[in-house]
Amino acid sequence: MVTYYINHLFCFSEFKGGTLLNYQTLASEINLNKKEIIENLKEESVAVYAFLTKQFEETNVDENKLFQFVFRSFYRLDNAGLSEDFKTHYFKLLEDNRGNLSVKPETIAQQLSHHLRLKGDKSYQYSFATKLVNMLNPSFPIYDSEVARVFQFSTYHLSDIDKKIDRFNIYQKQINEAYKFILQENLLEPTFEQFNYKFKKYSITDTKKIDFIFWSYGKLLSNKKDLSTSQTELTRDYIRSKLLHAKEAGLQQVDLISRNIHKEMGYINRFPTVCDAMRTLGIFRLEEIQSPPKGRGAKLKIRYYLNEVIEHTGIE
Repeated sequence: MVTYYINHLFCFSEFKGGTLLNYQTLASEINLNKKEIIENLKEESVAVYAFLTKQFEETNVDENKLFQFVFRSFYRLDNAGLSEDFKTHYFKLLEDNRGNLSVKPETIAQQLSHHLRLKGDKSYQYSFATKLVNMLNPSFPIYDSEVARVFQFSTYHLSDIDKKIDRFNIYQKQINEAYKFILQENLLEPTFEQFNYKFKKYSITDTKKIDFIFWSYGKLLSNKKDLSTSQTELTRDYIRSKLLHAKEAGLQQVDLISRNIHKEMGYINRFPTVCDAMRTLGIFRLEEIQSPPKGRGAKLKIRYYLNEVIEHTGIE
C-alpha cells in the first residue's frame, strides 16, 4: 500500500511562482497517518457543524442569536479582534446570500473590509469569508491557517490589498483543484472509511470531510506530533521504487540528486527530509558523490550500486 502513489501518474498543479504540489503525495501522507488524523478530530466538532447546518437550513440566521453565538465560537470569530459592527454585517451577508451558490469569498471579504476592527482599522478577512461561503455552499472548500500549513502556502503579511487578494485567489484555486482531484480519483478512501466509521451518525458532504481531515492534519503538523509514517519514510519509499525500476531496466548504478527528488515529490522547503531519506535508504550500497555546503540541501548527490544489496534497511 505504501507504494500506491508511486505506481500511478503524478498529478501536479502549477500556480504563481512555479511552485508545484503533488496531490497524490499529499493524499498518501494523509492516508498513511489516518489513524492520528481521525483520532485528533473530536465528535463535538462534527456535531457542532451538523447543528449549524441544520439551523441555517431552518432559520433566519440574521436573527438567530443562538446560531450566531455557536458559529462565532466554532469558527473563532470572537478571537480575531472584530467589531460588533463587522459581525452584525457578517451574518446579514450570510442570510442575504442564501441560495447564491456562485458568490465568491473575495466578494464577501471586500464587502466586510468596510467594517472596522476593534482597533479601528480595516482588514481583509478572507478565511472568514470562505467559512461564510461554505455555509452557503457546503461543496466550497474552506481556507484557514491549518489548510495553508498542509499545502505549504506562504502566509507572510502583505499590506497591499490587491496583492493580498491575488494571493488568496491563487491559493483558493489550488485548494479547489486539489479537493476536486482527490474526490474524482478517490485518493482518500482509507481515511474516509475511518472518518465515516467514527462519525457515522452525521451526514456531511465529502468536501466538508476533507475540510475536517486537512484541518486535523494541519494541527498535527503544527504541534509536531509524531505521525505513524513520516515524510522521510514516504520519501524513502519513492526513491526505492525509482531504484527498483532502474534495476529491472538493467542499470547497474544510478546517481540521484536531492534537488530532483525534492521537485518530483512536489515538496517545498523539505531538503532535510529528502537528504535524510537518501542517506538512510538501505537496500543498495551507496556512495555520497557530492555533499551540500550545509549537509542537507539541494546539491546532495548519491550514487546507488544496484548490484550490491545490503542487509540493513537504514530505516530508523
